[in-house]
Amino acid sequence: MLCEVCGKKIIGKPKNVNIEGAELTVCENCVKFGDSLKDLSVASKGSKTILASPKKVIRVKRPRAKLDSKDFFSDEDLVEDYACKIRRAREGKGLSHEELAKKINERVTIIKKIETGKMRPSLMLVKKLEKELQINLTEKSDSKIITTTSKDQSKELTLGDIIKIKKKRSNNA
Repeated sequence: MLCEVCGKKIIGKPKNVNIEGAELTVCENCVKFGDSLKDLSVASKGSKTILASPKKVIRVKRPRAKLDSKDFFSDEDLVEDYACKIRRAREGKGLSHEELAKKINERVTIIKKIETGKMRPSLMLVKKLEKELQINLTEKSDSKIITTTSKDQSKELTLGDIIKIKKKRSNNA
């Protein structure tokens, strides 16, 4: 067996230690770089696990949940004025940013960023906000197929083509 710190072959009994939140199997020489796992006590607080040793406290972030296909909008789109709608509904219910964040189990900074339009909420967050504030933030999308007027029909549509189409539509309106 090899030491996970120095890479040398472990002679004798391997030691399990915690080095900066990682549990490693090390040799006798590398034990000094970490804390023995038997000396650690584990406490869970919110989204973090705290490993406390006699020497120091180590904070370890828990891995975030992976995004699921349900986290993205499909045939429904977020309304354009979602930020104003959320702010008006929150103020109408007499809630502060902190109170709303606590009710839907989100961070205050996320609520503030959404209300200022700096962040677009995920589908899951939109559902939480709709339920808590009793508002509708989604609308059915009008999926339109955009075709090119190019002579070469085998050519794929590019972002540049879409920008040109949008500019033409805004100039004609």
